[in-house]
Parts: sequence; structure tokens; C-alpha cells
Amino acid sequence: FDPQANTEAMLKYAGQNGKQLEKVLGRAPNDAEIYMAHNLGFGGAKKLLTVPENTLVTKSLIGSNPNHNPKFLTNKGSPITAGEARQRYFSLFGIGL
Repeated sequence: FDPQANTEAMLKYAGQNGKQLEKVLGRAPNDAEIYMAHNLGFGGAKKLLTVPENTLVTKSLIGSNPNHNPKFLTNKGSPITAGEARQRYFSLFGIGL
């Protein structure tokens, strides 16, 4: 394991995601949006950031089963909306919508 190489690879990946997100958003992405792309891949982040807020988070939206990730579920186990998911990511970085 090479921590330096791992860090460099992560920074390169984050930079690539940032450039792609900037094209989609029409502005520089914030840290939460870059983290979202790291978690979901660029395609998942793009969908989550561009669908209407009331869209339910589903496998077709994020590319994986939301039932396997509690951040995409309510306390009762139901899927949350895209707006709620965005807020959860943003709150990790102290960013309000």
C-alpha cells in the first residue's frame, strides 16, 4: 500500500469529477457535489443533482440499490427524494440548499 499514490489517485479522480460536474452545473461544484460524485460515480451524481427534488431515489437514479445504503432511506426504510438526498450530502459539509 502506497499512501502517496493513493492520495494522488483520489485527487486526480476528484479533479476529473469536478470538471465533469462543472459542465453539468454551469458553475464550479462544491465539496459536497464532488463527494457525491466520488460516492455515486459521475453518472449517479449527475442524475441526483439534476432531477426534480421530489423524485424518489431508486436504483435507476443512483446506479445501486438504495436499500443497501441507509443514507437513501427514511427512518422507516422508505426511499427518500432526490432533494432529501442532496440535503444529506450537503449537510455533511455544512452547506445549506
